[in-house]
Amino acid sequence: MSIGVRDPYAQNEQLPDIFRQIVRCKRQFHGTPRYDWVVVYDLMDKNFRKRQGIDKYLFAQVQVLFKIKQGTTVHDLAYLEWYNITDVPEDPEVSGRIKMVARDPETQMAVAVRSGQFNVVSVNAIIRIVHMQPLFEEHDSAQKLIAANLDVYSFDSYLVNKYADRLSWDELF
Repeated sequence: MSIGVRDPYAQNEQLPDIFRQIVRCKRQFHGTPRYDWVVVYDLMDKNFRKRQGIDKYLFAQVQVLFKIKQGTTVHDLAYLEWYNITDVPEDPEVSGRIKMVARDPETQMAVAVRSGQFNVVSVNAIIRIVHMQPLFEEHDSAQKLIAANLDVYSFDSYLVNKYADRLSWDELF
């Protein structure tokens, strides 16, 4: 299944449903699986509106896209697996949380680690897709993956690619 992510910055009132991106979640997409990674606002963060860049967001991988009809209303939902990209220590002097983004020393890209936690959210909460690439911790990580007949979604850690497109750079960094 695929869904469109509405553009919240669309200026054309006559076309309210302008789609900015398509989010895909398919077992077979041109012969291989495709489960997009997405960005969602961190609304649990009390300092959300004051934050800049990547600290404002939560990162997840779309596992299932589905619809539920409740009465006459149809809800478009996504079942997401969350990824941790930040250390979040409690600081009694600051209202809310302080986030410190872990970075890969070679690329200076944020590292996303599979959390094992899942949630269902409205697709309207999804801001955009994001490009994440596997973090090869050993020089033969890819060879081991192929030998074990696994795919790109089998890694536990990924790099959040801030160089994927200009919009990623502008919104996330």
